[in-house]
Amino acid sequence: MLKLPDKLAAEFSELCGGVQPLMVARALTNLDGGSGATWMATEGSRIIFFYRLPGGGDFEAIHYAFNEPSSFDVDEDGSFAYLKAGFSDRDLNLKFSIFDHATLLQFQEQWKPPTGTGTEAAPAVLTPMLAFCAAMQAIAQSDNKIDSAEMEWLSAKLLDKNALRRGGAWLRDNNVDKLITQCARLMHGDQRRCLISNLISLAMADGLYRSKESELIEKFRVALEISEDEFTQLYDPLMARNNVGIFMENPDRPDEPVASEAINLFCACFLCLIEFDGQPRPMDEGRLRKLVNNPEAVNEARTYVEQLGAEGLCDALPGPLDERQCRCLMLNLVAQAMADGVLSGRKQELLELFRVALGISEESYQADFNGFITMNNLSVLISR
Repeated sequence: MLKLPDKLAAEFSELCGGVQPLMVARALTNLDGGSGATWMATEGSRIIFFYRLPGGGDFEAIHYAFNEPSSFDVDEDGSFAYLKAGFSDRDLNLKFSIFDHATLLQFQEQWKPPTGTGTEAAPAVLTPMLAFCAAMQAIAQSDNKIDSAEMEWLSAKLLDKNALRRGGAWLRDNNVDKLITQCARLMHGDQRRCLISNLISLAMADGLYRSKESELIEKFRVALEISEDEFTQLYDPLMARNNVGIFMENPDRPDEPVASEAINLFCACFLCLIEFDGQPRPMDEGRLRKLVNNPEAVNEARTYVEQLGAEGLCDALPGPLDERQCRCLMLNLVAQAMADGVLSGRKQELLELFRVALGISEESYQADFNGFITMNNLSVLISR
């Protein structure tokens, strides 16, 4: 078996309480598939990556539990082996020697996707939380597959992986129609609204709202006795938030380019919020990079933040942003502020500064804000 270099082996042992690695593989690239080197090791419950950039220097370590990846794909082309794995803070794209393919498959066997599959026993009785977990997987599977964006959503949103697996096991042994009946029986008003808003959010996670997803959500809506007006109040802000494409092109005039300042301002406000309370997390910037898929805009936005700060950014708003872009930006800021489950007073202060600068009425903002509170308040599912 391949072994870690002595220095990395010592660091691995320290991180894992003296345990030695069960498996080791060495990638020919950095974490994102670019130039560099990465060692990958596990003691069975977590994966530790030691990576070094092309310029040399010491290896840096990053580690994850095996149930954290939203996807873990291994492939080979006859010359090289490849690992693509999705985490909440980054996507890994590693290239290996073909001789590491068998080892990578062993790593893959250790990974347990956060869904109820295989022979896991289904719970005899559903609770509101288990019904919620089952419903999330029902919408993810409505097109007969769960893609990486949906897996990432499930992994990040539902931290209780045991509940997620048990809900999935119940769904495996039953059917969606029975699940809908159980949700209607088990859930009261706040729980029903929370379920519907999260079903909509998950359906939009991959950037598309497909007809099969829409049809299934409609079945839930009718059974849960959510009125069409109430559904629209939950659906509309989520659709507006996901419509980030309006910063890249004008849907009314597709041949007319949108000013780059618009997406730069979007990214700058997002970065400002991340850093405002002094506790930025790498996964938050990773979320932004996935959201806009425009590295140049993110890099330019960092310059905006450094030069202008929060007050300067507010002075620059709304700038070139139209009404739809202002609302989309505000909704994404609210979603990001709630992403870690703690909406600090400082973040609320900054949100209010942005709201005023963007010219969004307090009434409109509060309506959208309440929708996100409904979606994120999973605590209502704990009690009946």
